[in-house]
Amino acid sequence: MDMRHNAILSTVLVTLLSAVLLQSCKKEPILSDIAPYGKDQSQAQIVSFTSVNNNLTLEDRVSGVDYIITQNIEVNALLTIQPGVTIMFADGAGIIVNEQGSLLAEGTAAKQIRFTSKSGKRGAWKGITILSNSSKNVLSYCKIEHGGGNNTMGTGNIIVGSGTNTAQAEINYCEITAAFADGVQLSKHSTLNHFTNNKIHTNSVYGLNLYKVDAFSIHPTNEFSNNGSSAIHYIENQGGLAHHSTDTEETE
Repeated sequence: MDMRHNAILSTVLVTLLSAVLLQSCKKEPILSDIAPYGKDQSQAQIVSFTSVNNNLTLEDRVSGVDYIITQNIEVNALLTIQPGVTIMFADGAGIIVNEQGSLLAEGTAAKQIRFTSKSGKRGAWKGITILSNSSKNVLSYCKIEHGGGNNTMGTGNIIVGSGTNTAQAEINYCEITAAFADGVQLSKHSTLNHFTNNKIHTNSVYGLNLYKVDAFSIHPTNEFSNNGSSAIHYIENQGGLAHHSTDTEETE
């Protein structure tokens, strides 16, 4: 009996040791803290409302942080963000553009729009979730960082569509970095009408994550670097189930 007991115990120990070794070999995303954006917050306007139901423009008010958003904002109209605006998000806050809403954030080379977290940590805020098919969903000359945490719709800085909810957006000349998981995520049959001249780097998992059926030609002006797993990840859908598929290499 003792010999049998010892044999069983040895088998259990070997199994546990193998599991520990296997887990230690897995490539996990490094979620190190990143220093918060160092601009002056003293004149920032605190935004505590939870919905935008009429067209609204956020102006470049001051030289430092313009707005601090303290909780989720659901956009049900046109939200326009002017060049030069810096928006900080409190932990757990985010922007959700609903089906009847749209987000127009067009910066310039000299006056970039910035979406960042107040705490300076990856995944501290939920990111930008776009659920509408408005042609006015445009992000250009923006920097988006630290998003994708605690969001049931996705884990990226920018999430276009969710589940069966398709959406569309245009993303050009943006820097997309330091996401909790992916830089940009697309739900099945969601689209990026234009996607050029972006720098997608240092995201914990993928730069761009989308379904293979929705694959499009990635313009060579986009740069992918230092993303945790790969630049672009395609998901195959077989028999109604999502399966991970081929990844593309990083570009320097």
